Amino acid sequence: MTLGQRIQDLRTAHDLQQREVAKLAGITPAFLCDIERGRTNPSLDTCARLAVVFSLSLQDLMTGVNFNGGRTLGALPAGLRQLAQHPEFGPQLNADWLHLLSRIEYQGRRPVTPEQYLCLFLALRRIL
Repeated sequence: MTLGQRIQDLRTAHDLQQREVAKLAGITPAFLCDIERGRTNPSLDTCARLAVVFSLSLQDLMTGVNFNGGRTLGALPAGLRQLAQHPEFGPQLNADWLHLLSRIEYQGRRPVTPEQYLCLFLALRRIL
């Protein structure tokens, strides 16, 4: 997961609009959009201000960010990360499943709990 994807995921998880986050971080909405789309990289100071917006430390903001563009376990939404660590279902969730499940939205909302992710996984596994 790139830094821009991580910031976008945090923003949507907190149910915030780009302009709200930008205002709280003291940057322009256009700059935040460019960060989220990977068109530019924020400075360390900007990252620190974004971390404050999400009530995270800078280290927590960067958790799961793979600067080569890959996805780490720490970058997964909390509920999906918990499911990935489940002794029975975790081994069944390969990288493709994790990527798919982390991107699914329905009516602008994503699953939150491990149980919601499990229901989604089982339903999709039956279909696919």
